[in-house]
Amino acid sequence: MSDPDMTDPAKRNPLIPEQKQALVMQRKADAEAVMQDYHAEEQALRDRTAKLRAERLEREKAEPRPPKPRA
Repeated sequence: MSDPDMTDPAKRNPLIPEQKQALVMQRKADAEAVMQDYHAEEQALRDRTAKLRAERLEREKAEPRPPKPRA
């Protein structure tokens, strides 16, 4: 459970400008790190997809399948 003094805005100690600036800078750094991770994961997914697509195309080229009969 949280401290009741921390949930009541009237009882919280206001941050000094240096603390606010440090908090903003930390959040900005965290956001940049998260975005870098996101972009890295997306690129890895695209790379895996391209690799699997190339393997599938090679496999299909080696063993062409007859067309499916129409119903």
